[in-house]
Amino acid sequence: MLIISYGLQIFKLVTIIANLSFYLGIGWIIFCDLNQKSVEKTENGEYQEFFLDYFELRDRPYSYQAIVAAYYMFTSLSTVGFGDYNPRSDNERLVCLAILLFGVSIFSYVMSAFMEIVNQYSVSQKELEDYDNLIVFFSMFTRFNGGKPIKVSI
Repeated sequence: MLIISYGLQIFKLVTIIANLSFYLGIGWIIFCDLNQKSVEKTENGEYQEFFLDYFELRDRPYSYQAIVAAYYMFTSLSTVGFGDYNPRSDNERLVCLAILLFGVSIFSYVMSAFMEIVNQYSVSQKELEDYDNLIVFFSMFTRFNGGKPIKVSI
């Protein structure tokens, strides 16, 4: 029963991270789309690179865009950052910076909660192990006492 409780707590943390990555990824796609529509040329007349076009996501189905964006947010927020997806324009970099500051703090909270669950589980296992050792200890005394229970007198 104890393992189920800890398993559910870990599942809750994984769900929080998955939802955070998904919704921030969707927000990222929306921002990138709006950003590209508002800014087309740089000061010297050249076209800027934008996330959706650079990674050829604009013409892909929305489900594919959502998966890529969630993956991008998960790798960024977890500070793994493989580098296969990255912001392309200055506006995208600024927004990504804000998302990362927020996301790293959330990831840190979730990881500390996960470590607390692992520590609680270790302590509970240690208590069960101590109880088992005590049972073995008293069983040994009972065996040396000829199979008779030990009489306790105060």
